Parts: sequence; C-alpha cells; structure tokens
Amino acid sequence: MVALPQYKSSALFSESERLVLEYADAMTQTPVEVPDTLFAKLREKFSDAQLVELTATLAWENYRARFDHAFGVEAEGFTQGSYCAMPVRGAAKAQAQHANSRSRTRASSASHRPETAFPNRTPREHWFRDMAEI
Repeated sequence: MVALPQYKSSALFSESERLVLEYADAMTQTPVEVPDTLFAKLREKFSDAQLVELTATLAWENYRARFDHAFGVEAEGFTQGSYCAMPVRGAAKAQAQHANSRSRTRASSASHRPETAFPNRTPREHWFRDMAEI
C-alpha cells in the first residue's frame, strides 16, 4: 500500500495489477475517460465476467466516495495514519487449506470459528480476510 502512489513504476505490482490500478484511476477521473487502448489491454488479461465485476466494484466505490462527500461524511479515523496490510500472495489460500484440513479432523466442523484460530484479529479483520479469499 505504501508503494501505491508509484504503482506505474514500482516492481511490487504485477502487470495485471498495474492495469487494474490504471483502470481505477481512469474510472475515478471526472469526467471518466477510459482509453480504448487501456480497455483492450484489460480484455487481454481478464474475462468479460471479471471486467464486469471489476468495473462494478470501481463504480460502487466511486459512488460511495461521492455520496459521502455530498453529505459531508468524513473518515471516522479507523485507519488514521495506517493502511491495511494484505496477506502475502498464496498465504491466504494456504491458510484456508490448513484451516479446512484441521476442521475436517474435528468431530464437528461447525465448532471451528476463525475467531478462535486467530484470536488477535478483530471481527472486521476476519471479514476482510474472508473476502480476500473469495
């Protein structure tokens, strides 16, 4: 997240990630201007369904930001001076596989709760991690 402002030149982002971030920038501009060349590059990397989901997500976040701005809604300070650390690539999948294998060995998989596996995480962090694994 710290390298996000330099995504175009940062080696920390893959080609696909740079394309998505460029698309997000283009969709966030006023007026929205997504060059045909950018969209063609996106179509080479992503399926139609993925592009629809990506576009809907970007549009929704832009809607929320504009809605909040119109009503003067300000940040509540949950992330003041910080950023959300993303899991290392593949770590979330490995963690989920490990959790699934552990829950299968128990008498009841219903007794497995992420809150007990990761007691230091807040409910919001559990939700965020679950969403990242989808």
